Parts: sequence; structure tokens; C-alpha cells
Amino acid sequence: IDLVQLGLGVDGHTASLVPADPVLEVADRDVATSGEYQGLRRMTLTYPAIDRARQRLWLVTGASKSARLAELLDAASADHAPCVRVTRADACVVADREALAKPAAP
Repeated sequence: IDLVQLGLGVDGHTASLVPADPVLEVADRDVATSGEYQGLRRMTLTYPAIDRARQRLWLVTGASKSARLAELLDAASADHAPCVRVTRADACVVADREALAKPAAP
């Protein structure tokens, strides 16, 4: 795969890799079916397939994604959100101003 385009969910999901789903641990296939998420099961690329792509492109929009985007951009992030587990080397992130705004303190 030359390019994988990824989005970013407010819960840190990406490519239908969602928090606490068993598909997060699939390493012997390039494509797998997720568990139910928001009422649907989805087919997704697994981490090995995404990580083998020559380039990863993240498109992130909206203020609701700002905290997750900050974690994604932090190379030392210890968060275990699915998005942070994707190899970030050679990745390109395109984000709007709202997503890049500093997250509000809780």
C-alpha cells in the first residue's frame, strides 16, 4: 500500500480500530472484522497492514478532536488509544485550526 488515509475519532479510534476491541491485537492478517461499534461491525486494516504502508496521511477536523490530536502528535505519548498505536514515522497530519487549538482543561 502506498498511502493509507486515516481519520481520528474523539475516542482515539482510527481505521475502525476502536478502543477495547479484540481486533486491536490481530497481527496475522492484513484485514479483520471488528466487534460491534456504534451498532455496526466493520472491516478494517490491521496495524501491521497500516504500518507497512509507505505513507500514512491523517485528516483531522474539529475542536472535539484537539485532545486526541495532541496525543497523536506527542511522540512520547503513553496513551493507549488505538490511534497512538499506529506507526507515526513518515506520517503526514493535515488538521484544521479547531483541531490544532489547545484542548480546554477538564
